[in-house]
Amino acid sequence: MKRKLKNFLRTAKKRRRLKASVGTDMLSFQETIEQALIKKLGIRGAVRSDYHDLGGLNNLGMFVHRFEAKGEPFAITKVQSSASADREYRFQKWQERYVDNQLAASAFAMAPLQDENYSWISSEILSQATTLSDGGVWHLFSRLDVSSEKLAELSPDRCAKSLICQLEGDTKIKAVLRNLVSQLETASAKMFAMQFLKEREYMLSMGLYGQTSNLFLRFFERVKEQDISSLNGLVHGDFKPQNIMVDSADNFKVIDLQYYTYGVRIWDLAFYYSKDDRGFAEIYPKLMQNFSWTDTERGVFAFFYYVASALHLKAKKVPKIGPLKLEPAMIALSASLK
Repeated sequence: MKRKLKNFLRTAKKRRRLKASVGTDMLSFQETIEQALIKKLGIRGAVRSDYHDLGGLNNLGMFVHRFEAKGEPFAITKVQSSASADREYRFQKWQERYVDNQLAASAFAMAPLQDENYSWISSEILSQATTLSDGGVWHLFSRLDVSSEKLAELSPDRCAKSLICQLEGDTKIKAVLRNLVSQLETASAKMFAMQFLKEREYMLSMGLYGQTSNLFLRFFERVKEQDISSLNGLVHGDFKPQNIMVDSADNFKVIDLQYYTYGVRIWDLAFYYSKDDRGFAEIYPKLMQNFSWTDTERGVFAFFYYVASALHLKAKKVPKIGPLKLEPAMIALSASLK
């Protein structure tokens, strides 16, 4: 009951913020979006739109647009910060030109509100994937491996590495993406990783913390000796089940494009499987059968998996997460360093 009330109050607050940001009445705003979609898509007939709360704090909700006659949804419009909308729209238009709309929803239109801190962005509607097979996830991960020439076009200055600097914000995931995933071979990445582990020392047993510290140090020594440039490319950043959807042809596509950057691509798989209840020991052998990874790549996966599993670690979960995820990842990391 408390959760329902909390959600109701949050939605009501967002509606008020949206109304204030639009600078006109909600019906006129809604009609503006509908007319843009009708023109863009050549729609004949009436369109109906319904407002929904997206959850979270960084948006003002969304509209689901349907054909009036059939009631079938065909587009969504999200109202979010202009920085996030610009970033998402840039990705969508880039993939339209270079990747045949195979990675994310197709873009339809975008425009700022009267309050220029917010913009609306309309795109193809996707559905939640009912089943996520390992094979389907691996195929999507492989599709995200675009050429360096294409990836460079995603950045305004035509430099793929500049995507690192464009990743703004201070969430825990973004900190890992900027400081580890995007510059794993640097001394600053080593310092970040050791500090990351130190901040979680109080939750880990002394034995587990000490073993992990030693392994991390050995891992960075190995990385320093290797050329890992071939591992870099497009990283979605928040590659998890909730952010994988399907289009009308049942193709897997990603949503939530706030985190994409340039870095070590294996992060996406490690992050995805850190959310999997099956645990490391069950998942890892299947990955080794599917991907022909070197010892370095295996170590990178195990390292990233450990970091992703510990990212939001809470003391009460350590008794379960330790033996299920952290300890087996350490064993695999150790094996890769021999």
